Amino acid sequence: MFDTIETTSQEMTVDVLAGTLNLPFPDASPSATVEFDFPQFDYSFTAPLIDLTFTPDSRQVVVRAAIDESVTMVWTLSGEPAPEGGKMLLKDAAFEFEMESGRPRAEFVADTVKALLWLAGPIRLRIPGVRFDGELNFDTPLGKSNHLLRHRWTAYLLMVIERAFNCEIPIPGEVSDKDWLDISFVHDAIVNRSFIWPFTRERLPLRDEEQARKLLEHGENAFHFSLKLESFRRRMLGRELCLGQTTITIEQALLLNAAEVRQQLECPDECEIQAFIRSLDGRATYEFHDAPRVAEMEWDERIVEFIELEEPLGNRLCREFNDLAASTLAGLTEEQIAAVTAPLEFEPFPMGDDEEEN
Repeated sequence: MFDTIETTSQEMTVDVLAGTLNLPFPDASPSATVEFDFPQFDYSFTAPLIDLTFTPDSRQVVVRAAIDESVTMVWTLSGEPAPEGGKMLLKDAAFEFEMESGRPRAEFVADTVKALLWLAGPIRLRIPGVRFDGELNFDTPLGKSNHLLRHRWTAYLLMVIERAFNCEIPIPGEVSDKDWLDISFVHDAIVNRSFIWPFTRERLPLRDEEQARKLLEHGENAFHFSLKLESFRRRMLGRELCLGQTTITIEQALLLNAAEVRQQLECPDECEIQAFIRSLDGRATYEFHDAPRVAEMEWDERIVEFIELEEPLGNRLCREFNDLAASTLAGLTEEQIAAVTAPLEFEPFPMGDDEEEN
């Protein structure tokens, strides 16, 4: 169970563009909310205010807001009294999250809010119940934003997989490239049901001796290969998931262990005959006939809104990278720009013999 509450993100400092709090601070009412407004995304949302505490000199305020069922956002707002009195001028702001560590939903929600703050440009933070209104801005390296969006989408994929298999699957702190591919594969099996996936070579169990003999007839020629498996299993994050009855189709297949298959046919025993198959175009089509399903993706409103931000967030990150690239061309002549932006030409890489089977 995900029952460990941790502060999982480092406190992040924000550039304060403007902001004032009225003094003295009023008590927060039970119905008070924190309002987040992202003008460049034309998007806003509110979160219930949990509590508000402040230092005796009213120079620092800590605001805790319930972003989701298992995610609390903690803002620390610091300032100094205004010369005219009755107000605190906001000078510094920082935030962090308290959340159920490792839970995909919590990670997805926190990552989405963080991505909004990092990529949306100037944002507006309001707490009407305590008369706070501030304009804030982040300056975050694009590499961190890119990593964050990948982690965010990984958390979403695991939310889908959790629901399909009716189990809890914690998201690791670091998701390797292999983890990402395994998660994406299982998600596609659940949602898309049929898709093309990279395939180099692999041992596959044959249905019967008749199929094995037909494969031997092709010799060294490429052939269309289709295999139906009654129970396809895929390892993901240290666990084996059953994706049910599956058909694997390879349009340009080669049999790499013909001698082994022939020997097993001549001396049959209880061992399963396996074909070592290579795909010449490096891909195969997978069709999942009865993999677990997720009924209509019945997410609550907050999650639906956050899912719909995938495209705007991705577009904004691409625009930031394009702007960065364009800035490197400033001051160059048209000839110089043409030279540095010309497509690269590569010599064909010589293909050697296949590696020996391990």
